[in-house]
Amino acid sequence: MFGVILAGGSGTRFWPRSRRQVPKQLLPIGNSKTLLEN
Repeated sequence: MFGVILAGGSGTRFWPRSRRQVPKQLLPIGNSKTLLEN
């Protein structure tokens, strides 16, 4: 198990994947599930 900390901010390192319409929590990371689904 790995811990991921998503702190506040504009998410420029995840751009263009993370935008206002798709926040970091809703991005699929690793497998096809989002962080909230795991």
